[in-house]
Amino acid sequence: MIIKELRLINHRNYDDEFIEFHDNTNILVGKNAQGKTNLLEAIYIAARGYSFKSIKETELINFDKNAMYLKAVILSKNKRKNVEIKLSRSYNKQIKINDVDVNVSDMKSQFGVVLFAPEEILIIKETPSLRRKFIDDVISNNDIAYKIYLNNYNNIRRQKNLVLKNPAKNKYFEQMLASYNTKLVEYGAKIGIYRYKYLNILKKYAKEFHSELTSSKEDLDIIYEYNFAEKLDDLTIIEKQYYDILLDKKTSEIERYQSLYGPHKDEIIFLINGKDVKNYASQGQQRTVMLSLKLAEAKLIEVLTSTKPILLWDDVFSELDNTRASLLVQKSKKYQNIITTNSLVNLDLDNSDSKVFTIDKGKVITGREKDGTK
Repeated sequence: MIIKELRLINHRNYDDEFIEFHDNTNILVGKNAQGKTNLLEAIYIAARGYSFKSIKETELINFDKNAMYLKAVILSKNKRKNVEIKLSRSYNKQIKINDVDVNVSDMKSQFGVVLFAPEEILIIKETPSLRRKFIDDVISNNDIAYKIYLNNYNNIRRQKNLVLKNPAKNKYFEQMLASYNTKLVEYGAKIGIYRYKYLNILKKYAKEFHSELTSSKEDLDIIYEYNFAEKLDDLTIIEKQYYDILLDKKTSEIERYQSLYGPHKDEIIFLINGKDVKNYASQGQQRTVMLSLKLAEAKLIEVLTSTKPILLWDDVFSELDNTRASLLVQKSKKYQNIITTNSLVNLDLDNSDSKVFTIDKGKVITGREKDGTK
C-alpha cells in the first residue's frame, strides 16, 4: 500500500496544501509546532477515517474555518483508490472511496497503516490496561470477529459488576451471576486464545527486529500472563477451567464487588536480556522495544493481508542513537515510510530512496529527492 498524493484544506494549521509522496521514505523535517504531526495525522485519517488522537473531531478543522477536506490517492493491491473525507461543524463526516460512500468501519478492510507516536512509550511504562489495549487494537484491525467478542465480554462484565454490588437485594442474584459467568467464559476464552496466538506471532517478529536494531546485543522476550486457565491452546479446556475458577472464587468477587478473573486482568511483560523493560530499561531501550513491536505489527499485516502497510513514524528518533536511527530506516525501507523529525543530523540517507519535506508554519516545502539505486 502506498499513498501517492494528499490534498488537505483547513486541516489543523494547514490552509490548502498538496503533497506528492515518495514510494519509499518520506521525511518531514521542521521545528516543533509547525505541523509535522498534523500532516501525519491527515495521512492516518485518510487511511482509517479518524484521528489517532483522543479529540473531538471538530478540533481537526482549522480554528477559524467551518469545514475540513482531505483527499488522498492511495494504491492498494495495485488498485488506485481516491479517498475523500469531508468534516464540518454543522453536518456529519462524509467518507467516499472512488465516489462511493463508506463507513469508518469499512476503512480497516481497505487500507493498512501502522503508527508510532511518542506517547505510545506509555504502553511500556504505564498500566497493564494500555498493553492490553495495544494487543486488542492489533487483533481488531485484522479480525472483525475479535472486536465483537471483546465488546460482548466488556458489556457482560460491566453488567455482572453491577449485580455483584447488591447481591442481598437481588432475589435472582444466583441465577443472574451464573448466566453472566457462562457468557463471560464463552467470550473470554476466545479472547484469550486470540491474544495468545497473536502475541506469539508478534513476539517472533519483534525478537528478530529488536535483535537487528540492537546489533544482536539485546534479546527481547514477551511474556503473556493470565489468571483464568492453565494453558491457552484448547478452547473446551479453557472454558471448563475458567468456569471452575469463577465458581471457586465467587465469594472473593462478591466481597470485592467486581470480576476478578478473566482477560480484563491480563498482563503483558516485555523483557530485555531477562530484565523487565518497564523497570530496568533506559528510555532508548524502551523506545526500541516499541519500534520493534511496530515493525512486527507491519510484518503481521503484510503476512495476513498480502499488502504492505504504510508506516507513520512521529518523532521517532528521539532517545535513539545514530546507529539505531539508521538501522530503523534500513529495516523499514521495504515499506512506505512517513517520518517526522526535528533534524536530519542523525540520519544516513545516502543509501535510501527518500524525499525530504520541510514543514514551516503549515506550509510544505519539497526538498531534495534521493534515489538510492544510483
